[in-house]
Amino acid sequence: MSRHNLRFEERLEQVKQYCAENGTGWIPVRYDTEPRTRMGYWANDVRYKYKKGELAKNHEEQLRAVGFRFERAGMGFSVRVKNLKTIRKSQGGNTSAGDAAR
Repeated sequence: MSRHNLRFEERLEQVKQYCAENGTGWIPVRYDTEPRTRMGYWANDVRYKYKKGELAKNHEEQLRAVGFRFERAGMGFSVRVKNLKTIRKSQGGNTSAGDAAR
């Protein structure tokens, strides 16, 4: 099985870990837990299926229980900055404020 085709249970654990480490359940599209795992793309696909009513109800309940966010509304500026820093870190970039200003 390729890394980007992980089973739901494995993804659920990754979501739980992400929420605990980052203080938010909004996983950015470009976030990867490891190179080429495409965690953010998976999360985006889950949100798409949710909006279309195609996500299994038990998956929705399990994701909500660990803190996954299906909606972006209500996210403050500081949460979005934290998400951007997480993306940069996952891509090997510097997350300092001075680096972002350049």
